[in-house]
Amino acid sequence: MECLVKILDIRETSVALNSNMRNAVFDFSEMTTSVVAVQTDVVVEGQPVVGYAFNSTGRYACGEVMRKRMIPRLLQADPESLLDPTSGLLDPELALACMMQREKPGGHTERSVAVGTIEVAIWDAVAKAQRLPLHVVLARRYRQGVVPERVPCYVGGGWYAPGKGLPELQDEIKSRLDEGYTTMKIKVGGAPLLEDLQRIDAALQVLGSPQRLAVDANAGFTPQRCREYARELAPIGLRWLEEPTDPLDYALLAELAQSYPGALATGENLFSTQDVRNLLQFGGLRAGQDILQVDIPQSYGIVQFSRTLQVLKESGWSPAQVFPHAGNLMTLSAVAGFGLGGCEAYPGVFGIFAGFADDAQVSDGMISFPIGPDERMICVGAPAYFDQAGVPQTPHDLADHRCVNLRLSTHGALYAWEFQDQDGHEIRVKVRGQTCFNTINPVMRAAKDGHGLALVPERLAAELVATGALRTCLEDYSPYFPGFHLYYPSRQRPSSAFQVVLDALRERT
Repeated sequence: MECLVKILDIRETSVALNSNMRNAVFDFSEMTTSVVAVQTDVVVEGQPVVGYAFNSTGRYACGEVMRKRMIPRLLQADPESLLDPTSGLLDPELALACMMQREKPGGHTERSVAVGTIEVAIWDAVAKAQRLPLHVVLARRYRQGVVPERVPCYVGGGWYAPGKGLPELQDEIKSRLDEGYTTMKIKVGGAPLLEDLQRIDAALQVLGSPQRLAVDANAGFTPQRCREYARELAPIGLRWLEEPTDPLDYALLAELAQSYPGALATGENLFSTQDVRNLLQFGGLRAGQDILQVDIPQSYGIVQFSRTLQVLKESGWSPAQVFPHAGNLMTLSAVAGFGLGGCEAYPGVFGIFAGFADDAQVSDGMISFPIGPDERMICVGAPAYFDQAGVPQTPHDLADHRCVNLRLSTHGALYAWEFQDQDGHEIRVKVRGQTCFNTINPVMRAAKDGHGLALVPERLAAELVATGALRTCLEDYSPYFPGFHLYYPSRQRPSSAFQVVLDALRERT
């Protein structure tokens, strides 16, 4: 068979995070991360497809393991041995098996990070080769294509930093609320208990409900201090207490699960499906209450993560109890693609290693997904009109043209035509003409019949433009804007009737 996707090269580089933030265990001043690029032989829109990934934050770069073992295995493999026989595309599961050749069971950490980062980069390449978002590719493979329009999202913040006191912590939380977030996680354990309790109280003064605040000890407590914090935090009713102890200290976790009434969260420092299986068997965590936070690229990648989810399902855990560690686009894609409980966000920290796509919008603690493509309004007219009246070169030239007006149904005013110059400055023009309508379709028909120029949605006029019935002008002044987004309470299972509406509205690719 013809090889549709071949790995041409894989490159890794180490990048310093250069941050003075700290948690209960370490600061990020020396922290690095591995950035991986997987170059393929696929060309999309004249550009080679390259998949990218990085190994999250909180672990150091692991390029040596990649370069000495994992990358050579992939580059030396028969390209067809890595292909999905159905699609002819790279199969990340086969790539994972290739990288794990001659590797003993166990021995995770650095190896799991090296493998997982490359595997995620391969997934990125596969999605780009299909011209699909990664979350759609994952949903089609693992969830029959079901994709939520909104994903719950919380802020991972409240870091310790030089000069950061209670007022600065409250200012940070206020800024996140202004951005649309509703739930926050702050660090504990990096200060005395009394000081941490004061920080929690200051946070609650802004957030209100304790269920809008989680705390993270980053596994930095001694057993004695772990018990002390759990005892003091129990009456508060926090959203969850994260990593109060070493995730492999199953006995202490089981003890806490018996005594701590709220939710416990752990898992970002587990590196394999077997680690999670042991946690469930010996750690006493409670299905339906506690939270699992596996870091996907640090634990062999997406394929292995899917196997971990299957183990959780077999143990009675819901996907709603899984909140993968790390606040970046890859994590958001996994949460949406697998239908998980929620996603972490790191606004304003870690630079390029945090953040989401530009069209992901935050509202009421939820990140929405578009149900349609980006839109733009275009200025159109009949060829005969342009032959008679000429073609406007700038929006201001419209004052000399007959235009078909649209009267807004909301308040009865005439729609001011909106354009944008090359510097991004908005241009609003009130046009004149002999015809005016209160819906867009008659406006477009009037333009087609030669009554003047009209400003209409590009998608509605596409067929008439393609046939030559309408011609466009002022395209350099017609920018794209975000398309429709759908907001609804995704924590609740929609009714069958509502699901029909969702399916009808969702843009199918």
